[in-house]
Amino acid sequence: MDSTLVRYYGYLQTQTQQPGVDDLVYTQGHTPEGDPVVGHSPVRLVTIAAAGCVMSMIGHAARVHEFDVEGMFTLVSHTMRSKPMRIASIRLEIHIEGKSLGEKERKIIDLAARSCPVFASLSPEVVKELVFVY
Repeated sequence: MDSTLVRYYGYLQTQTQQPGVDDLVYTQGHTPEGDPVVGHSPVRLVTIAAAGCVMSMIGHAARVHEFDVEGMFTLVSHTMRSKPMRIASIRLEIHIEGKSLGEKERKIIDLAARSCPVFASLSPEVVKELVFVY
């Protein structure tokens, strides 16, 4: 099992450094209006991790099957439940525009996106929506 160190610095702030990576990741819990934001929302990091994973899976499939998805981007949105506080839904709008992709490639993209382990690890209670824009 791989380990990553996460340090708590008070005021709902953490710092993480993945082994072998120079960049630090800062998170910050709910920030009252007017207070400085110094880190990413942990919930937003979960949603963008899902998007990054989905796009990586698509990119890998495209490389294996020899078609191009360079320039692909995803718009990520989510909603929250209040009691208990958790992600209620996540929507990934995946844009792969300006490419000549047939039905075969689109099927490969769909299957690859749905095989993302981060997306699959979200609770079954979370409504998960993948939208493809070609």
